[in-house]
Amino acid sequence: MVGKKVNLSLRLMLWVSIALARVPDTLADATPPKIDLNKLNIMGFYEVPQGNSFGFVLDNAKCGLNPADAFFEIDKGENVESILARFRKELSDGCEIDELYVSERIDESSLKKILVAADVVKVNKKEDLTVRLNSPGGSVYHAFEMGKVIANNGWSVTVREGSNCFSSCVYLYAAGARRGLGGSVGIHRPFASDLGKEIDNYAEYLILYEKVTTDIKNYLATFGISPQFVDWLNVVPSDNIRILKEQELEDLGLGARNIARVEFKKARDIAKCGQTAYQALLDFQREDEACGNEGLPSKVCLVESFWTFPAAVSCVWPSYEESYEADVESIKTSPLSEKGNQGLMDLGFLFSSKKEIEDSAEPLSAICGRSYLGDLLESEVLYSTCRNKNIGDRTCLFVTAFTYPTIFKPTTLCERLVRNPNFLSDS
Repeated sequence: MVGKKVNLSLRLMLWVSIALARVPDTLADATPPKIDLNKLNIMGFYEVPQGNSFGFVLDNAKCGLNPADAFFEIDKGENVESILARFRKELSDGCEIDELYVSERIDESSLKKILVAADVVKVNKKEDLTVRLNSPGGSVYHAFEMGKVIANNGWSVTVREGSNCFSSCVYLYAAGARRGLGGSVGIHRPFASDLGKEIDNYAEYLILYEKVTTDIKNYLATFGISPQFVDWLNVVPSDNIRILKEQELEDLGLGARNIARVEFKKARDIAKCGQTAYQALLDFQREDEACGNEGLPSKVCLVESFWTFPAAVSCVWPSYEESYEADVESIKTSPLSEKGNQGLMDLGFLFSSKKEIEDSAEPLSAICGRSYLGDLLESEVLYSTCRNKNIGDRTCLFVTAFTYPTIFKPTTLCERLVRNPNFLSDS
């Protein structure tokens, strides 16, 4: 009788947790701003100008701006000092850069702007910048240099719905550490202007064209892009465009993952932690995926995998154990967020309501003991408090796991029961 009660209670508990985890933070009935579709592209929560534009998309919440004012144009010839001076004059303290927007023909001016933008981003201490692309292309060799800036800084790229990345813009897209695609990516043969000089005869044209296509192959090979890319663009006239389908992009190596970046991170992790720890990391990722396939909340899977393969976690996230006391102190001293005060984030590790705790307390206590139940409930309070203070989910997960390790190490009947409500009926 007790087993059935536990099974039903925990099954309900987990299904409700999963359902609530899918509810977005933003209100479903929020009214979108009125936008003149003839003048603007709608991209996310921001409005960015159509046509020739190059500049920063700002975090309108942290900058105290309306969406229509959240674009900061970088003018031709501006240097880092003048941009920072405009930041101080026009924007509030704490204003942050969200994205870099490139929507103009690629040329020498574009290259100078992205070099200046990179220096501004470093001063702004922006990490994981995304470059939003909406360009018709331009100079092949200037695109190569812009792509190197993107790659060297580890920036991601995206082509949003309604946007295009054509011709040499693709070389910026190829360089992204991660690639997002909602719009169109298109290719064609380089223009005669990309060959470097005026051409008087066909034989000279062929020699110069071979050099350009060889340079394109070498550039793209850096990012793991197939040489078939050049074969495809060779048969598309320069005044036409071939839109690449999603599967074609994957086949060429232009999918979401940048294989060169993946291999770099692999080599770095092996060099830092050793082959054994790297193998543990792969096992950790497989365990986490298998747990998720059982339909359990991702936070439960992450922490269980953490305790199963601690070597992987100590390799990839060594700072968590080192900064544990500082993280706990942050939880104690941080004020409750506005959402926390409204109770919108009052979500624990496993339980999603006080009623679920009450319904599950008796059967859990009977099976696992009151001590285990007490620690489990305390862990719920710690995690919920942490998240209600707007502290990052992963920090809250690991602080909870370090504070109550016996709850989440998958070694006992009770922990297995919490992880899989079908355990008793399957036994």
